[in-house]
Amino acid sequence: MDPFFQELKQAREAKHLTLSDIADATLINVKYLEQIELGNTELLPQTYIRAFIREYAATVGLNPDEIMKKYDLLRQPPVPTATEPEVRTPAAPANGTTTSPSLLRWVFGGVAILGAVIILWASLTREQPKTVQETPFQKVITENEQRLAPEPVQPKSPEQSAVLAPPRDSLSLHALVTDTVWAQVTVDANPPREYLFRPNARMVWKARDQFTVTLGNAGAVQFTLNQKKLGALGKPGGVVRNVLLTRETLKQP
Repeated sequence: MDPFFQELKQAREAKHLTLSDIADATLINVKYLEQIELGNTELLPQTYIRAFIREYAATVGLNPDEIMKKYDLLRQPPVPTATEPEVRTPAAPANGTTTSPSLLRWVFGGVAILGAVIILWASLTREQPKTVQETPFQKVITENEQRLAPEPVQPKSPEQSAVLAPPRDSLSLHALVTDTVWAQVTVDANPPREYLFRPNARMVWKARDQFTVTLGNAGAVQFTLNQKKLGALGKPGGVVRNVLLTRETLKQP
């Protein structure tokens, strides 16, 4: 286990806290906390992972800013180091003659210039550390709650209603959330949208032809397509990717 994640776990154990205690305090799913302690930080987008680690650190008494600096260093790729050129002293000629001082000065001067060029090249090509903008966990939750809020309905004229009315065979996808879950939903050919749902949240999407669903905790959402109950798309804590829901799904037993 990497020392960074070992530090998190040891701080939690020093406070006599369980992962369930941290989940209750932060509203983060226990399964995500377990994966973070194991060093598996690729199961969700980094926006959420960083927010989860910051909240974890604050709960166990660590300095969140210092912890995030260590996490940034952990994720940085190693920087290649330039090797020093080997300097060899010219061998004395076999006939016993000695090398002139001026020639030696030229040789050592050339080696010194070559070494300076290598060091300058290494300093110019070294990757600069990227500045990472932190997103507080509460802000992540608030942004997703705002996305869940129903959009205001603007009154339409009868002519507009006739033109903009969805087709009678449109698809309606309902979701009932039972646990904290990250989701990505694509409606028809529109850009995908990401969500971070709390337990007991509800969501409805409308589509003309299809939905594409990816879940970070597949067993935590119960889906209904039109009037057909689909249930969960996977197991609790499991990840499902690019599940396609269409009118053909309604015909399946």
